[in-house]
Amino acid sequence: MASVARLSTSAVKSLGLAHPDEISLESFGVPQNRRFLVLKPDRTLFDASRHGSAMRVASQTDAEGSQLTLRFPDGSEVSAGVETEGDPFPFDLWGRTIALRLVAGPFADALSEYLGTPLLLARTEHPGDGNDEMPVSLVSLASVERIGAEGGRDGSIGAGRFRMLLEVDGLQAHEEDSWLGRSVHVGAATIYVAKHCARCVITTMNEATGESDFPTLKTIARYRGVDDGDLNFGMYASVLQPGTIRVGDPVEAEPG
Repeated sequence: MASVARLSTSAVKSLGLAHPDEISLESFGVPQNRRFLVLKPDRTLFDASRHGSAMRVASQTDAEGSQLTLRFPDGSEVSAGVETEGDPFPFDLWGRTIALRLVAGPFADALSEYLGTPLLLARTEHPGDGNDEMPVSLVSLASVERIGAEGGRDGSIGAGRFRMLLEVDGLQAHEEDSWLGRSVHVGAATIYVAKHCARCVITTMNEATGESDFPTLKTIARYRGVDDGDLNFGMYASVLQPGTIRVGDPVEAEPG
């Protein structure tokens, strides 16, 4: 039977991934996931593809987004209670309008110094609003192995570059594609697989180093093709039944 191989979250969108042993999946997603966004001074979204070293910064928050810790590669740490400033403002995140509020304190300064460019930090007014499109994303380890082989890589290219909430073991390569339009039980939760994930240049970058080291998009285009302008790899899902998900939990799709 298929099972959860790894869970991946990031308290601050575009920073490094955390890999908890368990998550609480709510109707909107995981409360601690992508609760904070890094912005440029003009309040547009920070482009991590131009600053790959951002992926080397670890971040951690609580379910309320009231405490934040940033850990930098040199071992230094910035940790404090989160205090917001100013009024909420509308923000366009991939065609969705969400509400953000700027975060006061040392976090933006620390990120700005590390990345060598002025930055702001903002918190979503509502948990789950920082998700790219849907609350859940998933990919099978076999699919990751397949794309690596198609791109001429002997070893694993690492599933972390796809930044998926759920990595699933025990499937055939791209078997998750067949789950489109089906309910899937994952631990104590049930999700509904609603659409394919369209991939971007971030997937060319190594999770650990932030360096571009694999032609992910070109490889997808060559062996999977282009679907209505999108390079698809992995799946998005909504939440039908919230619940706890742990590494090792069974993953079972209902019959199609």
